[in-house]
Amino acid sequence: MTALLPWLGDLVVLVGTFVTTVAVLGIYRFDDVLMQIHAAAKGVGFGAGLTSLVGLFSGDLAFAAKALLVFVALVVTAPIGSHVLARLAYEER
Repeated sequence: MTALLPWLGDLVVLVGTFVTTVAVLGIYRFDDVLMQIHAAAKGVGFGAGLTSLVGLFSGDLAFAAKALLVFVALVVTAPIGSHVLARLAYEER
């Protein structure tokens, strides 16, 4: 099982990088500001969160706890920040 952990960590990083890349392409491709904010909040927040979860596969409990805390912080704060930006963009119309 311990030989499988590095492979799982690599897979999580690759999936997180793929999600972040698709989100960045969505930001450039969408025309409307609200759609760009949606792509940024969902994709970049989740992709960076997945990338930070690689600490869970390190085997060190303290590092895994810190990585989990970073994941929770990213997943919680990304939608809040995008909501503030969306409200500002909506009021500017």
